[in-house]
Amino acid sequence: MKKNKYDYDKDYNEEYTEYEEDNNYEEDNKLKTFLNKYKSDKKYKSKVQLTGYLIFIIILVIYLNISNMGNNYNYNSTNTTNNPQKPTTDNPKEEKDLSLLKKLDNNYNYSVNIDLTRTKDDNTPENININYNGKSDNENIIINKVINNNTLTFYKAGDEYYKKNNTEYELMAENEIYDIISAKYIEYSSLKKYIEKASLDHYTNYSSGKVEYVYNLSISEIIKSYKKDDKIEIDIVEENDTITIDIDYANLFKVLNNKITGCKINYKYNNIGTTEKIIIFEEDNKTTSTTVAN
Repeated sequence: MKKNKYDYDKDYNEEYTEYEEDNNYEEDNKLKTFLNKYKSDKKYKSKVQLTGYLIFIIILVIYLNISNMGNNYNYNSTNTTNNPQKPTTDNPKEEKDLSLLKKLDNNYNYSVNIDLTRTKDDNTPENININYNGKSDNENIIINKVINNNTLTFYKAGDEYYKKNNTEYELMAENEIYDIISAKYIEYSSLKKYIEKASLDHYTNYSSGKVEYVYNLSISEIIKSYKKDDKIEIDIVEENDTITIDIDYANLFKVLNNKITGCKINYKYNNIGTTEKIIIFEEDNKTTSTTVAN
């Protein structure tokens, strides 16, 4: 007898139903086998649990990496296609720069530590460590110079430097105080200008509130006649109301003085905006010696 379309469809449905039942039976058997083995075989159970833990850890790591991508911005490129991590604020560089520099105004405690290596006249290397620390209150600054475990105290009022002898203030030359490294690489008034001229490479925000900044400053911004594209890196960390700045000046000082082979300076500022008022010339004694130390 010739089969009609209904007969074919009926045969197909019966075959499909039979296949589906067999397939479900196999899946049920696999599940039952898995459950029985999971309950009865301790080693198998441990392997399954370990695999589950590994999958969870992998998912967690991927999630944390994706979450942290938004907090690490890179400004090397102005092309948003090549720089997908660039934030969407109108001018994030200016916003971050201004907030940082505003904190470090003219009122703070400071410590500047210098590690310098230079070649002496007999071509032997010499390592020098100097620390300058003190307080700044607008144009009045206390300068403690520590070298070879000896501390000398100086004062800066406006643009002039002084040393106190008993009740009198003796006018000092700038290079008497900053005899190894120029004041423009130590005092914050100059350092601030370098940061303003530098380009912000990237910054990183941490959940603890810590923020790290990395700037690059072209040497040509300091030495106008310098034609090469060499740079110095400025690393800034802001944490717990303390600002720390690290600069490796080696590339710069090799141009200025070939006897200097290395120079790293660490700057630390705290008590920002809360330093007590500094009075250098007391009201009852304004005597000042006009002798300038050589």
